[in-house]
Amino acid sequence: MEVTQRIIHSVDTDIDVIESLLAQPADIILVFASPTFFSHSTFLNALSQHHVPVVGCSASGEIAGADALEGTAVITVIDLQGAGITRVFIDSVDNNHYHDCGQRVGSALNGDNLRAVMLLTRGTEFLPTGLFNGIHEVLGDEVLVCGGMAGDYARYTRTFVLTPHGISDDKVVAVGFYGPTLRVQQAIIRGWQPFGPIRQVTRSDNNILYELDGKPALDIYKTYLGDYASQLPVSGLLFPLEMMNSYDETSGLLRALYSIDETEGSLVLGGKIMQDAYLRLSHASANDLISDAEDAAALFKKQLGDEVIPGFALIVSCVARKVVMGDQVEEEVEAFSSAFANQLPLCGFYSNGEFAPLSPNTSCKLHNQTMIVTLFGVTADA
Repeated sequence: MEVTQRIIHSVDTDIDVIESLLAQPADIILVFASPTFFSHSTFLNALSQHHVPVVGCSASGEIAGADALEGTAVITVIDLQGAGITRVFIDSVDNNHYHDCGQRVGSALNGDNLRAVMLLTRGTEFLPTGLFNGIHEVLGDEVLVCGGMAGDYARYTRTFVLTPHGISDDKVVAVGFYGPTLRVQQAIIRGWQPFGPIRQVTRSDNNILYELDGKPALDIYKTYLGDYASQLPVSGLLFPLEMMNSYDETSGLLRALYSIDETEGSLVLGGKIMQDAYLRLSHASANDLISDAEDAAALFKKQLGDEVIPGFALIVSCVARKVVMGDQVEEEVEAFSSAFANQLPLCGFYSNGEFAPLSPNTSCKLHNQTMIVTLFGVTADA
């Protein structure tokens, strides 16, 4: 694989760099950028001139190499050099028919040697579980589904998805990666620490949590936040809810707080919450998140061994992690870059939601407050 990447700080001064970059051979071009870039006609016109698919989304921060950036556009040109091919499908979720959209995505991308489907979706009012289910009904669980929800610096107002036909605030972009020697593997990084008692969901509706243990969810949530309670909903990014499979077994999933309703005493979360499920509050320091990233990177590199030659990696990390880490945010990205001796091209973005299965050959899940690393490579004997 051949990967070329550039960081664009200003369209007006960097337009020649953009045009030169887009003239290179490629199978797919990924663009992750600050939302302001998606209102710049010169930028969008330049992207539309390429002969291969250009896809991406707005970001709450951009990732390039070992750097975590803000206010830029990161353009990554990927040439698989015969190791595989890509195919792009664009669709809409009409009237919340997520499952139907998922089936259309699966049917459109189904083919020999399909290894992974990268999904990029809007980052507001989007609950993708049905989308995942529809895709896996067609493709099975063996095809890895990755990607994430576009970002807007945790405003949760308007996000953008970049398609080969322009920008959209409601499209789903799906990229299929195919190849007999292509290999795709993932690492999931959390680092949040649970605290407080485990509580049962006694009333919920999709992603709205009304009651825990028969009491208003907001009241219970506030009791554990102390001085942070007065800063809700923004401070809620520091205190996600851990989802439990049972009273004493974690599911491996977290749910972020998006907003609150003082009148109803409810919490609006970043994903669906099941009735009668169990939840527990969690928190983290910057050091907790960075330490978990370092441990996960070392383990991931060890498990990869010599069987796969890395080509590039997509990193999708939650905007909440960026809030917690502040000036140290680059360190979680550096952990993965360092594990590969700074030789692995990294691209990605800070998101409103991350997509990954919890384990290999299982269906994709919506994650919050998590960093997902998806590595694309080829078999060593190819």
